[in-house]
Amino acid sequence: MARQLLLLARAVAAIAIAPHYPLVGHPPLAGPRVRTKARERFTEFVAQRSGLLLIDVENVRGKTGFVLGHEELLRRVGGWAMRCGLHGRVALVVDHGSVAEAFLLKESGLSVAFAGPAQTADDVLVRTVPARGALVVTADGQLGRRCRRRASDGGGSVSLAPPSLLLDALGVDASAAGLAQAAAEAAAAEAAAAEAAAAEAAAAAEGVAAHHEANCDAVGSTEAAAAAAAAAAVPWMQAIEHEMRLRAAVVRCERHGAKVLGARKGKARVARRAHGSRIAELRRQLLDALAASADAGAPSVESVVSVGPGLGAEATAEQDALIDALLARRGPPREEHTYTRVLLAERLRRRLARGVFGECEATSPADESPLGAPAASFTRQVNARLQRTRAAGAS
Repeated sequence: MARQLLLLARAVAAIAIAPHYPLVGHPPLAGPRVRTKARERFTEFVAQRSGLLLIDVENVRGKTGFVLGHEELLRRVGGWAMRCGLHGRVALVVDHGSVAEAFLLKESGLSVAFAGPAQTADDVLVRTVPARGALVVTADGQLGRRCRRRASDGGGSVSLAPPSLLLDALGVDASAAGLAQAAAEAAAAEAAAAEAAAAEAAAAAEGVAAHHEANCDAVGSTEAAAAAAAAAAVPWMQAIEHEMRLRAAVVRCERHGAKVLGARKGKARVARRAHGSRIAELRRQLLDALAASADAGAPSVESVVSVGPGLGAEATAEQDALIDALLARRGPPREEHTYTRVLLAERLRRRLARGVFGECEATSPADESPLGAPAASFTRQVNARLQRTRAAGAS
């Protein structure tokens, strides 16, 4: 009886606070009192201009239905940080990226870190969260608990803030109407950029054909070879997209499997058997897709986003063009699964490395950055781990 009354009380409380939650279709993460305290902590952090604000980028973007892109979020956060006097006190952590590294933007003082292929953004946040003076923007309860545990081990504490507070500060309308309008604007912008991306992909295909013509005993003119390569570009992209969808399905199935394996009820054995069959079938389909792509001469997703010392400027330009072309092929409604975000993160990482968003500050572990701010320390910490990993691999 007591349990039934407790469940009824929780249901009544959820109904009471549901209208206060700004995102349609998402249940409230906390009651009004908790949200008020979170807002107070967020406002106090901005007013004090001390400590480090850590942003779980994909979690924040997820609260907008992934309508808010990486570059738009970076632009908005940079402008807001400069207006609020938070120069050198904000770090954004992005899932994926071919290299687990961080960039420190000199003008805005933002640090942008990439988790890389072997870990998640959550892992980076937990490992680098300061014991004191940190505010983590996320709605991921498990990540929040991990950050608090890490700070507690260091004798300190960390505060949490829901993404809605940051989105409000950035002027992002997270209502259903606002998200619909933003989605329409994003779709129009991507449609306008699709022609340029297609032209770049055609130019890259023509470069591949010209290179092949110069080094092989090919029959016919270079123009004919370029036309053939351009015609092959669309099947290539279709093959890569098919691989991306299958890889994303495998990831979803593996995540679901972790929950199934943790189940202890009577139906758990049946669920585990069904899950095992499903993931085995998906992996078989993925292997078939990779074999078909190889037969067609199409690159894999990993080769599209890979980097290495032997990769020349020409090959890198071809990769960039193919990434842009693949992302431009997303039609409304915009499809964004795990491997779409792999491409998006890698494109952002490469643009940061090229200085598209401004000059980046040097932050090697031996360097003391002139910024002398928490974001610089965060950047050095991320890059120091990268250097240790490379040193271990070289030895």
